[in-house]
Amino acid sequence: MATTNNMKREASDAAGNTTKRFNTITVLVGVDEEAFTIHESLICDRSDFFKAACSGEWKESQTRTVRLPPSTTPAHFQIYLDWLYSQRQQSLTELLEVLLQEEGVSDADDVMALQVLEGLCELWMLGDYLLDVTFKDRAIGNIVAHELPTRCLILPDTIQKVINNTRKDSGLQL
Repeated sequence: MATTNNMKREASDAAGNTTKRFNTITVLVGVDEEAFTIHESLICDRSDFFKAACSGEWKESQTRTVRLPPSTTPAHFQIYLDWLYSQRQQSLTELLEVLLQEEGVSDADDVMALQVLEGLCELWMLGDYLLDVTFKDRAIGNIVAHELPTRCLILPDTIQKVINNTRKDSGLQL
């Protein structure tokens, strides 16, 4: 009899874990709070920020809605999700290049290389905010590997944004 009860409990626990795996949360991103629906287990496994927001007595845990700062762009958050759902196989540089091409930036243009670098810095800051170390590592790796034409300089606005939005001991400021 105890064996039957244990089997029922294990089946119930397995069903609960399966249900939890398919639970979703809504993330509101950007000034206009664009809504993204995401599998909770996937994003909480990668991001300590989401893990904390979706647990315990936090309001977000109850409403199943998380708001990111207005400075987070929907395009960069979409790249984070594409990377997350692709099992982290895609290059962030390639994802940014596709986004920029869709916006009409020519890949033969030096502007593309500069905007990709700026986008990689934005993605690193997003990973820092979300407390996703793996994503930050991937972003910094792409930054280091990124080739800039010799006549391109990082714009002062980008440098200031990095300084204002990261800790002094962060990998991006060092």
